[in-house]
Amino acid sequence: MDNSEHIGYGVALICLSLFFLTIYIPILLIFFLDKEFRRSAAYIIMTNIGVTDTLQLIIHLYSGVLVMGDVNVSSGYNKKKFRNEEDVKTAVNTFFETKPASFYRDGIFDLPNRWRKVIQSDGEYVID
Repeated sequence: MDNSEHIGYGVALICLSLFFLTIYIPILLIFFLDKEFRRSAAYIIMTNIGVTDTLQLIIHLYSGVLVMGDVNVSSGYNKKKFRNEEDVKTAVNTFFETKPASFYRDGIFDLPNRWRKVIQSDGEYVID
């Protein structure tokens, strides 16, 4: 698998999620706007299923982004204690802002190797 193929996998996850979201959202709008349909018991069931499916698609969309940008942020923060949430946000923003473009590129291109290690170890935890 070459570099463009594993980037394509992340893009495919994002595109498929967006495609199905564009189908689900108009259907949910019909459920919410059609007063005749709201009277039936099926309305409650279909709305709950639709909202759940939409949330699941959003999770898949985000996972496509994570596949493309898998990074290890724990190295500098293992034993650091933060006083509040603002300190955490500042530290994380600083971490990502100080990384060069090669950090992101190399991380994305290394994903097939990481994937192979997991497959070869039958899903056991892999320590680099």
